[in-house]
Amino acid sequence: MKKFIFLLIFIVNFGFCEPYEPFDFNKTIIKTDDGGRLDLDNLHKSVDNIYKHSMYYPLHFDNQEDEKNARSDLRVLLSIFDWLRENKKFETMSAKEQFYLDWQNTRLFVMAHNFDMSGNFAKNADEGYEKLLKFDRNGEIRTEFADFLANSNRIERAENEFKKAISEGSKSAHYGLAIAYMAQNKKDEAIKELKIYISNFPDDNSAKEMLEIFTNSELEIKYH
Repeated sequence: MKKFIFLLIFIVNFGFCEPYEPFDFNKTIIKTDDGGRLDLDNLHKSVDNIYKHSMYYPLHFDNQEDEKNARSDLRVLLSIFDWLRENKKFETMSAKEQFYLDWQNTRLFVMAHNFDMSGNFAKNADEGYEKLLKFDRNGEIRTEFADFLANSNRIERAENEFKKAISEGSKSAHYGLAIAYMAQNKKDEAIKELKIYISNFPDDNSAKEMLEIFTNSELEIKYH
């Protein structure tokens, strides 16, 4: 499944790339000095830390060393979640804890796909999001799923999911829908959606710059 680079052109150009900070898993997540206790808060923080750099393709790191460290940390996190499932640790947690762990596990699959790791990670991510959508009440999860669909070159399906997310209350989905439209060279529709997004998020300067590009350029997208 090919990744769709156009979606990230603007994020790479306009987004702010922070240095990646590796985690010391033995001190922050698996407390070896406390009988091997799993620290869920730091587990979530470690996933979030990698996700902001690699939720999209191409990856967004300052340098190759940061990317190398993140790849290594991602493998460890995947192993931790595999261990949790294999040892039925999820069943001992509250419904809320299970939900957030499932969500983070799905994000790990997205990142593994973006890192080009071997395995059925795109399929795993799809299945994870489909499961999470049962609990989505405001379109937030569906928007994230649609972002992944677009970034993995499934534009038409992503467009449908963005529209559903908007109907469910997601305001940020207008941004993704604008990108999906532009990917299909539906310039007028893309500009309309981007204007709606900016009306909801007036401080997003990168979206304003993107709107200027969409409005004033003769950009034509080809994807396959």
